Amino acid sequence: MPKNLEILVESSPVEVTVFLSGAELKHQNELKLTEGQNIFRFVRLPASINANSISFNLGQDVKIISVSGEINYNGKTEISPERQLLEDLMSDFEDEIVKINNEIEALQSEKILLNKNIDRIGGNNGTNNANTVSVADLQAFATHYRNQIREVNDNILAQNRKIKEQNKKIENTLKSVEKLRQKDAMPTFEILLIVDAKETKSILTKWSYVINDAGWSPAYDLRGKGIDKPIHFTYKGNVYNNAGIDWNNIKLKLSTADITQNATPPYITSWKINFEEAAHFQNNIYQQQQNSNTRMSKMAGSFGGNVNEEPDFYSQNMGENSSDAVVSELSTEFEIKELYNIPSDNMAYAVEINEYELKADYSYLSTPKMDKDAFLMAKILGWESLNLIEGEATIYYNDTYVGKTYINLRRADDLLEVSLGRDKKVIVNRVKKQDFSSKNFLSNAITETFVYELSVRNTNTMSIELELKDQFPVSGNSEITVEVLEVSAASINKENGLLFWKMNLNAGETKTFKLSYAIKYPKNKKVSIQRVKIQKQYRKM
Repeated sequence: MPKNLEILVESSPVEVTVFLSGAELKHQNELKLTEGQNIFRFVRLPASINANSISFNLGQDVKIISVSGEINYNGKTEISPERQLLEDLMSDFEDEIVKINNEIEALQSEKILLNKNIDRIGGNNGTNNANTVSVADLQAFATHYRNQIREVNDNILAQNRKIKEQNKKIENTLKSVEKLRQKDAMPTFEILLIVDAKETKSILTKWSYVINDAGWSPAYDLRGKGIDKPIHFTYKGNVYNNAGIDWNNIKLKLSTADITQNATPPYITSWKINFEEAAHFQNNIYQQQQNSNTRMSKMAGSFGGNVNEEPDFYSQNMGENSSDAVVSELSTEFEIKELYNIPSDNMAYAVEINEYELKADYSYLSTPKMDKDAFLMAKILGWESLNLIEGEATIYYNDTYVGKTYINLRRADDLLEVSLGRDKKVIVNRVKKQDFSSKNFLSNAITETFVYELSVRNTNTMSIELELKDQFPVSGNSEITVEVLEVSAASINKENGLLFWKMNLNAGETKTFKLSYAIKYPKNKKVSIQRVKIQKQYRKM
């Protein structure tokens, strides 16, 4: 097709729907048509366009003859306005350095002139007139010369500092210019649109396409103000754009839909309900069983002595290596109220989706064998209507940063449980009572007895609910026997040795519990009874 017959069209998107992986960009342009065939070439588009996704809406009176696309590997032929602005700014910095050097040259000339005046003290023009110069005049001249030279040197030093500052500005600006040069040199996509018009007129066309180099991930802020107040919940999306084209003043939508969907209708399969630990939903977006089992086995092996049925850190670490996001079966689209600028720099930009005040039930959890602090747990009500996706959450309590956690929807039911951090006002202790612990040697067996005292105290100004956890060992060999002697009315899971105490603690109240058990094993064999926690150690530099 002859290039001189084509009408070049440059366009920026007016709306972007960002998916978890990929994005749909929508444009709107006025096209001037003449009667008969018209050829338009849309240029400087993202190179990652899916050619099969290109769609045009031209109205009923315009016939689309063909739509095709190709990649232009030559990049932009002219300098972008942003790059031109930076290059002009860099030229100004260079001009400023020339002016500063001129000032330094003038100061150096002044310094040479002052040095020459030393030879003329007392009018010395080669004759010996030193006796005509008094001591007072000589001292005055020396003081004047010293002050003048000092001032000139100080000015030269100041000008040299200005040159360093200008060079730093040039260096930083040059880095930005180089990034823009690389962006301008990147290949772009071009769409060739051929239409047939019945008459000469202008039309408003809406067109769109899908790209791969963009996406978003969920992020949450949870802010608690007290155990008698609701949770302030902020739903955000971290949006990234690496398509080579900036999105300026754009209307955004965030979607959980699958951008890879096609025109083939789905086939429904059987849906079997089983207990939670064996649940396996037959759907592509629920590939959780194998992945979660692998993660759990790895994590369980790295933390000895865990007293929970599932590792406490399971919910916090699920997102680190996961490439799958658990979403609702029905896709959700969030329309963002404000307009945003999302540069094409592959950086994540936080976009606020919505804010909520959610009711929560509060309780404390402590496992003093592993950590003597008590953790404030919030069980959030009504979370199902928020269309959440698994993701990282930042926790604040009483306007203080607490830490990060992970919103794990795989384990949530009617209540979404999150930790709001440690509360130092709930004091928990676990002490081994040496006076009552013993090791007895009888016949061919050894019996070891262990006695522990657990105490909890609430120094808050209001009553709290607390769950205390501990454990006794479980025999893994028929030659080893474990006898539970005392557990202070704890709930017991004999299969895994877990102990639970659930209680209400009034303000200022203290409660004490005892745990004791005996382990019997053959005298000629060693048994490793003490369990330890493995902790990373970083090399000191």
